[in-house]
Amino acid sequence: MKYPITKVAKASCVLAIFALMGMGQLARGQMPKSLDAPIHYTVKVVSKLYGNAQETRLIASGEVDDFTWKTVPPAGAVPIDRQCPDWENVPRDSEHAMLRQTKVRLAPIVGQDGVATIQLSFRAHAPQGTYLYKKKSGQKVRCPKDRVHHQIVRFTLPTNGVSKTIKLTDGTILTVTATR
Repeated sequence: MKYPITKVAKASCVLAIFALMGMGQLARGQMPKSLDAPIHYTVKVVSKLYGNAQETRLIASGEVDDFTWKTVPPAGAVPIDRQCPDWENVPRDSEHAMLRQTKVRLAPIVGQDGVATIQLSFRAHAPQGTYLYKKKSGQKVRCPKDRVHHQIVRFTLPTNGVSKTIKLTDGTILTVTATR
């Protein structure tokens, strides 16, 4: 037995088809080129401990990019012995002296309204003083204290050149700008 399609159901189908045709690319799950194009993201870091830096990168929606800066601390690079714990994990120069390092990972996703939802990961190292490390053999080695801060922040940002300023828990100030 066949079920008759009512006039209301027919009218609903016709209206839905017209609505989809009128919405064009957005209704078919495609983003217009202007929203799909990579965007210029500028990241600025201001920190007493980790230093100041700024850089602009072109990042497409859904991509991830790392901004990494290594700088010499105000008092100079701190020598580090290979026998210090975590030697392989601290930022160093070519002469194996510890430097400051700031790394910002930016992961933006731009919505159809042109607003980016961003996850920002901040990780920084800085030598702050030294300590004596006692090896199993009893020998003592002077090692730099590695001051590390890591924080993840999520926020939204229009892509029309507006800036967003974020103050991290350690006092570091980040400013992010997105421009088409």
